[in-house]
Amino acid sequence: MLLITGGGGMAMRALLGLLEESSIPHLAFLRRELDIADPEAVRKLLESRQARWLVNGAAYTKVDGAESESAEARHVNDQGPRVLAEACAEWGVTLLHLSTDYVFDGSRTSPYCEDDPPAPLNGYGRTKRAGEIGVLRASEKNLVVRTSGLYGAGGGNFVHAIIRQARLGKPLRVVDDQVLSPTWTGSLAMALVNLVEKEASGIVHFCNGACCSWYEFTEVILDEALGRGWIFVRPELVIIKSAELQLPARRP
Repeated sequence: MLLITGGGGMAMRALLGLLEESSIPHLAFLRRELDIADPEAVRKLLESRQARWLVNGAAYTKVDGAESESAEARHVNDQGPRVLAEACAEWGVTLLHLSTDYVFDGSRTSPYCEDDPPAPLNGYGRTKRAGEIGVLRASEKNLVVRTSGLYGAGGGNFVHAIIRQARLGKPLRVVDDQVLSPTWTGSLAMALVNLVEKEASGIVHFCNGACCSWYEFTEVILDEALGRGWIFVRPELVIIKSAELQLPARRP
């Protein structure tokens, strides 16, 4: 049995779609159904199910919101994974925890490896890193999977936001000084299943192969949207720098 928390999120929806086509027994929980930071609720869940793995996709993902809603971000991103990890260790369940490239500061000009030292720049990144530490300390069997720039069906993401704004017909202002590896949730789901089957542990980085700036990503999104008939007029695309956005949270 494979248990999934945060079952309503974009990444976990893709995983559930893949599992529905497999013979792997699984059960998913929405955030309103399970508070992962509630030790008693988590223990009751593990006690009632004979699970081998638990995949934690629950997360507070509002990067700017984490600056003002720090308590909520810590509750979901730090306390929750620690509670899950401690309970999983008690019941002999391996925990796979989904994390982010935002645990790094982005100062390198080459891809980050799993053993590179984290240095988060913002509250979101710091809470996610704290959650990683709790998961890895609880059991050497646990697995942290860091990914980057997720997009896919069933959730708000950059692709949806760009198409929505493009339909308004107004110029799009997009930064070209932040680089990422856009990752489709379907690819991530296949990787997660593969890692579970291989009983991987420690830290694994997974993303799709290409890297680009947000501006370059936007160009591809607009090309696809025009070709598929999702938009009919290509809006003006304006390059800006991150500093011009004056956002609450620093981006790597």
